Amino acid sequence: MTPDNVAAFLDQEVQRQHEAPALIIPHSDNPEHRDVDRVSFGELRARSLRAARTMTANGITRGTRTLIMIPPGLDLIATVYGCFRIGAVPVFIDPGMGIQRMCECIARTQPHALVGIQKAVFLSRVFGRTFHSLRIRLTTTMYPSLVGGSPLWRWAEDTKEDAIMKDDDPAAILFTSGSTGSPKGVLMRHRHFVAQIRMLKENFNIQPGTLDLPLLPVFSLFNPSLGMGSVIPLIDASKPITLSPAHVVDLVERFRVGHSFGAPVLWAKVFSHLKATGRRLNSLQQLLMAGAPVPPSLIEEAKGLTPHAVVRTPYGATEGLPITLIDGHEILQCREQSESGAGNCVGRPLPDNEVRIVEPQGQSLNDFNALPANKVGEIIVSGPTVTDSYDALPEATREAKVVIDGTTWHRMGDLGYLDETGRLWFCGRKVHRVVSGDRTLHSVCVEAIFNAHPKVHRSALIGMGEPGQQMPAVVVELKEPSAPPNLKQELLTLAHSQAHTRNIDTFFTHPSFPVDVRHNAKIHRNELAQWALGRKPI
Repeated sequence: MTPDNVAAFLDQEVQRQHEAPALIIPHSDNPEHRDVDRVSFGELRARSLRAARTMTANGITRGTRTLIMIPPGLDLIATVYGCFRIGAVPVFIDPGMGIQRMCECIARTQPHALVGIQKAVFLSRVFGRTFHSLRIRLTTTMYPSLVGGSPLWRWAEDTKEDAIMKDDDPAAILFTSGSTGSPKGVLMRHRHFVAQIRMLKENFNIQPGTLDLPLLPVFSLFNPSLGMGSVIPLIDASKPITLSPAHVVDLVERFRVGHSFGAPVLWAKVFSHLKATGRRLNSLQQLLMAGAPVPPSLIEEAKGLTPHAVVRTPYGATEGLPITLIDGHEILQCREQSESGAGNCVGRPLPDNEVRIVEPQGQSLNDFNALPANKVGEIIVSGPTVTDSYDALPEATREAKVVIDGTTWHRMGDLGYLDETGRLWFCGRKVHRVVSGDRTLHSVCVEAIFNAHPKVHRSALIGMGEPGQQMPAVVVELKEPSAPPNLKQELLTLAHSQAHTRNIDTFFTHPSFPVDVRHNAKIHRNELAQWALGRKPI
């Protein structure tokens, strides 16, 4: 029987593996410091019950929007499951989006309660206008603090039954990364979370009792419901790229971690450390990479450095995840096509999901006709995890959603095509295409050509001039600070090797691309286009 409350998934796992580790939390990211805290599934459940009672006693009840500002670890996970138990709606703000964006998101969401570390409670008083809707403040402490707010952990465990939730009841508000615009709050309903848990269990070979190391902290919230223990790496959530690869490798080896999820750029950093130290991660059985296109070269590295792991990469977004799935073996089979500019194959839709390709539309999509195979267009998706609205953004909802015969379709904001076998190929974000007359260039298809240069770390397609009549140009970020003397000629040679890049002859070098904080891989191409204005190409 499928639970009607997300917290009930945790309770099921407590019955199966009460004493098994739900969390292992190191005290330091220095591999020489070996102290850790261990929390069993039973202890995590008790902690979530304790949080639920304290929140209820302080006025947080069913439907209360509750801003969560807690670092990854026990307090975060216990508090979130406590919210699920009583039907409160946790609101998650990405700490890397910056103060101004964060304040805009909080003011728009209007949370009624805050549960956070003392610094967060302090900030809520300093930025009083932003946090004007707050009526309840709780701190993750045992005793009252100088910054105010009631202590979260002072109450004993309560045995009160969980709230019975309906499918359409709000479960949480998660914010998009804002990589191509302002972050938007995605309204997750309980049916979306339940569907995600089911799809992950059925399609990702999730084995209860496995230890997972989540390089994206939000995924540690799913693990208790999936029956996986979490080894929590010490990562600055606002700057995940600063993670210590030695710390990650130590945790995987020491605790025989069998599963991990992270952005490609983070795994590239770990793989570089493994190659430098001559080590391999033999315990990993499954390695998930997502958040940005996964280069075939990184899959090739994974084969040697994680020899027993099946590498998989899902495709989706905050508004719907997972949508498709592909394994590393198939990515390598598509390598020649991808590196010739055909886009990145992201696999077939998972059961119950549908993917269609339609003509790229403007602000709204009222109806659609699906395009034939191999025709590039706008990707739209439907399925049980696809959300139906943004929070407090009705215009954004109208632009991103279309309902046909009772089914909600979400516009991914991506361009791509379906091949003859039904596999989806990703060609880039819609806002990153460069249109010049009747000629359209797609970022991923173009950049693959120049990424083949041995001195290029990554490249970015940008458009110079007015939309519709843009001149295409390519910005490259080099592996070494100094550019080789014949760089432009070598890039021109690459451009002339493919029909779709033959007319590109303008190139810039940039020391370090602006990227999103969450995945550290989504390039802010529009920002690069502004940077290139008035600069002299190479």
